[in-house]
Amino acid sequence: MKFISDINTESNALRGIGKQTVIFSLFVAWVVSLTCVFLVMNINLIQIALCLIIFFLLSAWGHLIVYPVCYKNGKLLEGVVWGTVTGTAVGSLISSVIIYLIGWNLLTIFFILTVLPITIMLFMINKKLIPISNKTVRCGDTDFLLIAFLIVTLFFYFPFKNLGTFTDNKYLFTWLFGHDFINRMVHVVSLSRGVPLDSFFFSGEKLSYYWLAYLYPAMLINIDFIKLAPQKLLQLTVLIYSLLSTAALFLFFKSIINKRKHLLMLIFLSLCCYSFSYLYIVFMKMWTLLTGNSLISLLGYKLPVFSGFSHTFYRFFLVQPQASLGMAIMLMIFTIYKKEANPYGYCLIGILTGLLFGVDATNGIMIGFWLGCMTFSTAIYYYKEKQQIFSLKNHILSLICSGIIYAILFAIEMYSFQTGKSVLQLRFNWFFILVSSIYFFLEFGPMLLLGIAGLTKLINNEKLLRSWVYPYIILFSIALFFNFFVTNPTETFFGLLKASRIIPLCLLAFTAYLWNLSFQTNRIKMLSVFVLLAGFPSFFMDNFIASDISRPSTFVRNSDMEAANWINKNLPKDAIIQSNPNYPGTDKKYKVQYSYSFIPIFAERRTAVGEWKVSSQEHGRPDEVGERFHSVILMFETSDIDQCRTIIKKYHIDYIYVGQLEKQLYAKNLNKFSDSRYFKRIYSHNGINIFQPIHFD
Repeated sequence: MKFISDINTESNALRGIGKQTVIFSLFVAWVVSLTCVFLVMNINLIQIALCLIIFFLLSAWGHLIVYPVCYKNGKLLEGVVWGTVTGTAVGSLISSVIIYLIGWNLLTIFFILTVLPITIMLFMINKKLIPISNKTVRCGDTDFLLIAFLIVTLFFYFPFKNLGTFTDNKYLFTWLFGHDFINRMVHVVSLSRGVPLDSFFFSGEKLSYYWLAYLYPAMLINIDFIKLAPQKLLQLTVLIYSLLSTAALFLFFKSIINKRKHLLMLIFLSLCCYSFSYLYIVFMKMWTLLTGNSLISLLGYKLPVFSGFSHTFYRFFLVQPQASLGMAIMLMIFTIYKKEANPYGYCLIGILTGLLFGVDATNGIMIGFWLGCMTFSTAIYYYKEKQQIFSLKNHILSLICSGIIYAILFAIEMYSFQTGKSVLQLRFNWFFILVSSIYFFLEFGPMLLLGIAGLTKLINNEKLLRSWVYPYIILFSIALFFNFFVTNPTETFFGLLKASRIIPLCLLAFTAYLWNLSFQTNRIKMLSVFVLLAGFPSFFMDNFIASDISRPSTFVRNSDMEAANWINKNLPKDAIIQSNPNYPGTDKKYKVQYSYSFIPIFAERRTAVGEWKVSSQEHGRPDEVGERFHSVILMFETSDIDQCRTIIKKYHIDYIYVGQLEKQLYAKNLNKFSDSRYFKRIYSHNGINIFQPIHFD
């Protein structure tokens, strides 16, 4: 027996060494892939190291906050991830309050966000108010976390490599990098100058917009020794937030899945085999090949305007940092809600729900509504079970905490009721209602098939209300409501795009329930293997779409970029500069999918009115945007110099930008700007001219 025992001990030791070797190999592979991504970003590794150090230092409060639910119980990995998630959001809120009160005082911000929490932690440890846990530190399944990191990091390589590629005397932008990404650069710049935000697309007004996720890159702009352009800072931010969200997704999976192999399958399902959207691309290619016509209209919508990129995690990993950070916060809320049935845990849920509203407003509204629904359903359950209503104290506590955070966000003028009341509109989205079955199958196919199978088993369960999956049924219903009934004045599919950040999480939870209960059956095994294999091409198709530089979504001319750099170095930061609102116009070689506002994005200055859609979304009143838009167009195209000067004076325009696009559109009426009695030419290079109005009363 001793001989057998020795063999088992040696075998376990060998397995331990083997697992450590695997973990080390995966770690090295991930570090190499991460280094390759950093290299294509053209950022000095020392600068990256400094940015990462600053990021973790500014999240110090989070690690103090999560101590009772993580570190105290020996959960080191959970403490690092959830502490960083909480600290990023809490630190951003605290910084916003400081900036609102006294401006960008970096010493004060650094002291309150870093020195103060670390000092408190050390003091409490010294006084033994925080006991050091004697429990074994658990970092299980680290190999699977590294696999998830490796997958996500590799996905970034080609999209980042081709971002802003210079060819044909133009900088090219692919996919949503030519819209979502570059527009968000403006929020970073605006936030770096103070809060509340100035509207760069509609000068003279404050911008009602969620900004907490952008505070980190905005802070880096204000740190002199970093010296990185907003584009580079935003690239670094989306990468950091995506990896943080991936770690949060991993911990969420661990909290809902029973077996190790199912954990790995969930990782591949969510990060590699998540969609059938590539079938749409195949269909469009076949249609063009058979008919010779690339245009298809369905219920009045032109299908080619849809890129074919799936509406799952990589969409916001790449170009929507607020959605990535918001997803991490949501996953933390769900994990705590499932495990921490105590007042502190519910207070933390409430705080996170409020912070989510400042990170990603629409998802914050959905999760806030979900928390209210869970409170209501819990009250009904307690009533039926004849329990005291006092049992609801934890839920009520969480609602109070979230309400306090909401109040702070309105107090620092992040939001205003006047602007916000018109953003969300309730009406039937008939197009989506009619095509929803096709949409859900293509976008979420693998998760949908497995999730519906799990949901079916769950509904047949007599103990539905007591199941850990019940909250996700409520959340799934809320997301579907947004899909079908919530729109925006300038974005028909507003509710659909926002809910797409929640629906995959619900479907993954239903899938976990299915695998926990029935994976051993042959039918479920076959279904699982089939959908994973069928969904695998989506990873490569999405990566191709996001990096396909042969079909850029938009571009910027080199001569305009040179002028923008000159503006950045020479003109006042508070100047209002007006070019044609919609850039870049038409091009013989490249078919532009997205127009944008050149001056706010690349010259980092305000403009009287920018690209119509973005200006309307941010201003909230499309009719006023339309009036100003047409006035600016008239300013360029009129031959009446007095009429032109009246418009300039009305909108307090400091400089007029006349580039290649303006010459294409208004060539015969631009001579008025050469009248030295009223305009001074301050820049002229490569066909670009910038004029300053003079002699105003």
